[in-house]
Amino acid sequence: RHEWIHLLLYKNRIHFQKKSKAYFYHDEGLVNYLGAYVDNNLSKLEFFYKKEHYPLEKKGWIYAIKFRKMLKKCKTPSQRLQTINEIYDKLK
Repeated sequence: RHEWIHLLLYKNRIHFQKKSKAYFYHDEGLVNYLGAYVDNNLSKLEFFYKKEHYPLEKKGWIYAIKFRKMLKKCKTPSQRLQTINEIYDKLK
């Protein structure tokens, strides 16, 4: 499912690595966030982070937690998209 979410984001032109390969974790974090959102598990992101053993995967969960914080006030998909685009635009 993780890769399907990547594909859906890419098809919708939401791809942080397009700006720079250094933003790999933004993409991973957003995918992890969306997977937890769909499963109604946003409150468990810290648990998933603590449970992860691989440093690269842990960093993806850190970014998922950051996305949860940034998207917390968004109530609609269009608000979430606008916020994600604002985040993208602020990156160098």
